[in-house]
Amino acid sequence: MTNPRPINCGADEARRILNGQTTQLRRYNDHWFNYANPGDLFWLREPHRFLLQYDHLAPSVINNIFAAGPALHFDADGPQIESFGKTRFARNLLRTLSRAVLKIKTIKTVPLQDWAPCDVAALGQDRSEYARDWNANRRNVNNFGVSPHAAYWSDNPTVRVINFTLIRTNIDQLLLEDAA
Repeated sequence: MTNPRPINCGADEARRILNGQTTQLRRYNDHWFNYANPGDLFWLREPHRFLLQYDHLAPSVINNIFAAGPALHFDADGPQIESFGKTRFARNLLRTLSRAVLKIKTIKTVPLQDWAPCDVAALGQDRSEYARDWNANRRNVNNFGVSPHAAYWSDNPTVRVINFTLIRTNIDQLLLEDAA
């Protein structure tokens, strides 16, 4: 894969990534990673909010009003500020507003519960915390109607294990710098 692709993360996972606590992701049934290779780039999509006066507008319209700045708040940065509106799903974050890129170092397919001691540090959570969060995420996916067969921790599904390096910049800015 040569084109950078988006990767959706919840606020807690994005916070761990941005704080340097997480350098590994495990993804179930994520088609982008079936074609990913070391060196590929994924730009982080995360839950976010716009200033209240822009809450009724589509992200593409807001993007034309301003670039990233004080009118944008990422949920990973902490509690909601009163002047910001509703949380928008990670998948709605425009590429131009992204603030982090993950560069794949290694990628492999393993059963979810296949852990080495180094995985605890790379995931930023111990096994029981990760299992709890995995199941909560699966319940959310199931409740949202995306998958009627969410794979829980106890199912031990096959997952893609992605080890990455964090690059703190917008994906388009990174590509411009690399082209120069």
